[in-house]
Amino acid sequence: MQSRLLQQGFTAIEDRSGKIRVNSDNISPERVQSVITGAEQGWQRETLTFAPWGYKIHLVYSEDEKAALVRGALLS
Repeated sequence: MQSRLLQQGFTAIEDRSGKIRVNSDNISPERVQSVITGAEQGWQRETLTFAPWGYKIHLVYSEDEKAALVRGALLS
């Protein structure tokens, strides 16, 4: 099953060594790494830790896309 609210947002799972194990299919693992390390501006990230494995779950969305959704909702 696949579902998407935003076009540019993504999720990624990072292992304890920092390797991206799984990510959304709308973004490359290389770009995921760039975004979650802060090399690219304009993204908001929520990071959760799965302590038993030491994995991190990254939930990421574009600030521009969020702003456009809010603007559209306010003006409609």
